[in-house]
Amino acid sequence: MEHSQREFLLLLGYLYIRYAKYDEALLVLQGMKGCLPNDSEIAIALAYACLRTERIHEAYDILQALELTPLHGKQEKLFFLLQSRILWALGRDAAARDALIHFLGIEERELRLHGYQKQWLFPKKGGAKS
Repeated sequence: MEHSQREFLLLLGYLYIRYAKYDEALLVLQGMKGCLPNDSEIAIALAYACLRTERIHEAYDILQALELTPLHGKQEKLFFLLQSRILWALGRDAAARDALIHFLGIEERELRLHGYQKQWLFPKKGGAKS
């Protein structure tokens, strides 16, 4: 599959997800996964579509296969956020909380890299007096 074909089909999958056409997204993303089995971006999108169509165990299996794959930036954040939602749906509350805490840690680290400090995001109650 050429890069432009991958990009087009991935965009189509995202559009189906965006407009809650999860079954259609599944078809596109499963086909893509068959052609590009090691593509983590496709796998994450497919796991989300599985979650939205209540194929929780399939979504879990897809993320488990990604666990040893080095992910960075947006993909790493999406992985842990999605993992949290899937684990929660499976009734594994403690593991879901751990994944969410990991996601929030990445989010906070990125904010600090961009010069934001915690107190700017979460001001103390009462705020600044004028």
